[in-house]
Amino acid sequence: GAPDLYEEEEIHSALAKLIAAYIDVPRWIFKIDDEFGGRGHAYFDVVNLKQVVKLRNERAKFSKADQGYWGRPEVQEGARMRLIENLRTVLKQKVVLAGPEVYKDWKRYVKTFTRVGGVIEACPLDVRGSPSANLLIEPSGSITLISTQDQIFATPFRYCGSSFPQRSVPHVAIRGAALAICQKLFDKGIIGYVGIDFVTFWDSGTNSQRLWAVDLNIGLTRSACSYALFHFLMGGRIDTATGEYMIEPWDTSKVDGEESKLSGGLSSGSSILEDSSVLSAKSSSIVPRNKLESRCYVAHDCIYHPNLGSMQYGAFFNLCRLHGVAFDLQERQGTAFMLADSLVGGTVGILGVGTTQPKAIRSVGKCLKFIEGQVGTLHQKGEFDQVKSNFMDILSSIKDLQSKIQ
Repeated sequence: GAPDLYEEEEIHSALAKLIAAYIDVPRWIFKIDDEFGGRGHAYFDVVNLKQVVKLRNERAKFSKADQGYWGRPEVQEGARMRLIENLRTVLKQKVVLAGPEVYKDWKRYVKTFTRVGGVIEACPLDVRGSPSANLLIEPSGSITLISTQDQIFATPFRYCGSSFPQRSVPHVAIRGAALAICQKLFDKGIIGYVGIDFVTFWDSGTNSQRLWAVDLNIGLTRSACSYALFHFLMGGRIDTATGEYMIEPWDTSKVDGEESKLSGGLSSGSSILEDSSVLSAKSSSIVPRNKLESRCYVAHDCIYHPNLGSMQYGAFFNLCRLHGVAFDLQERQGTAFMLADSLVGGTVGILGVGTTQPKAIRSVGKCLKFIEGQVGTLHQKGEFDQVKSNFMDILSSIKDLQSKIQ
């Protein structure tokens, strides 16, 4: 990639250099440094450049006699010059902005990109998943892996939710990578909550699956907050060997007032995130390992549908109960709502919990269909409403997940 770009001409020059050096990479991503949730992303497919096809043909032709032909400095320089001219006219026409509601065109996007800085990165061809990890770096240097989850995107590169636990790569791989990165962060004087985004893809060159770290979020992330609510409702522990979340089955013989073992030993002053990292030896000794139950969740923490503003709290949750959209506190599964704002604001979050990931996905899907049935899908735009609803994009993402598990 190419970091620390502050001029439009630098963008053209850096992109031309990257395309020339890695002529087979199909897509390049632009990222504004201080944006979040994919709002500052844009991407460009090199298939839009006529020069790329010609350069690939030239490489194939001349590399037969000389394997090092494409790496020659004069060849690379010539390719860069041809690409820059092509990019100056084509880039602004063919680039795709991930957040068009924020940056309406390339001119506005570049203005912000060059003001705060940004990077260009390669996008793998065969992406298999986008897992992420949330960690806590203590002032003492102790590092705790809080959770790992797969990110859900409503549209390309636009984060809209998470699926826990992550299934994209072996847990030991993402755990090792996340801990190593956080150790480097601590060495640089960074402490506190950290979120690390990864992408996993199939590398045809090595015929293996690879894991790249692609983004660093210093602070408490949205997915960490979703996990905190889940952990509060479950009162269990993460198995550090597998990344699975385990709970003790409900004990109907518990006496009122007895200290609940389902709390996982949380003390009154402990952080809900700090105390969630390991499966406690105490609970494992009380309940045999094979008797513990697994829990998964799918979370969409910010669903915006302006029509929700027409619903009253009492009427909305009464309808939820009548349609079976609820959370069972005893079974510890079902649908919980994350109320980040009043319904009048048209915003709500959903946490679907199940014993398996397919059940959690179905729980969220059922809730979204319920909302669709109550307020519809069409956006009844008000006089002062300038924000586009993301409801249909999220509904489509859940339908896509449902199709994959069937």
